[in-house]
Amino acid sequence: MKRALVSVDFDFFVREKVEWDWGHQETMLFLNPIWTFRYASTINIRRETDPKKYADFEPTEIVHRLWSKNLVQGRRYRVATAESHLSILEFCKGEAFDLVINLDAHHDMYHEPKDGKPDCGNLWVPLYDAMPKARHIHVYPKWQNGDLVTPPVRPIEQTPWPDLKIGNGYEVTRLFFCRSGCWVPPHLDPLFNSMVTQFGRGLAIRERVIDLEAIKKQKAQLAQFRREHHAGRQERAVHPGTEAGG
Repeated sequence: MKRALVSVDFDFFVREKVEWDWGHQETMLFLNPIWTFRYASTINIRRETDPKKYADFEPTEIVHRLWSKNLVQGRRYRVATAESHLSILEFCKGEAFDLVINLDAHHDMYHEPKDGKPDCGNLWVPLYDAMPKARHIHVYPKWQNGDLVTPPVRPIEQTPWPDLKIGNGYEVTRLFFCRSGCWVPPHLDPLFNSMVTQFGRGLAIRERVIDLEAIKKQKAQLAQFRREHHAGRQERAVHPGTEAGG
């Protein structure tokens, strides 16, 4: 049997629209505090990111879905979870695979590592370079299209989940899950844990706390700002040309 690595980034299941104009970085600001402001915005995040509505399949179906693609659980089978996808580099250190599958909203091959140090935007480059003869497949979600505008810097395959064709003879020897909390809202943390604990109770990641009072306060402040901004626009319409010049 040939060896396969399967990586599942939880953002594969969580829709994000380009027009939301969310910035992302792997920092504590983007992992937790910034979500207070996003929940307080005019976007109904719970509704607009609902995996039941927008994902290719529900995260808790991952076991059945993987094995339905002719993948076989290997005898020396290991599973790991992490907050950051970068942790996969240590998880797979010294390993070799014939097949690499990445279920992810992003291909993470946007640029070359600077000074040989990978980041969250190019973490798959060193894995590809270590195994150039392997088959590398980026599986993108059905809601994703903007990511495909920027091509990866290595010649990998890219396909939506329904079109993923693997063939027989592959056993999964490494399975990796990352939560990507800087991209995925905190209210979905329990769903992530429900997905990964199917492979072992110790794989759960501590869930983030949603500060409902802070969200309520931020919503009130935004509403006040919009009222004042609207009133100001009306005032300028009634008295044009009085803002500057004296």
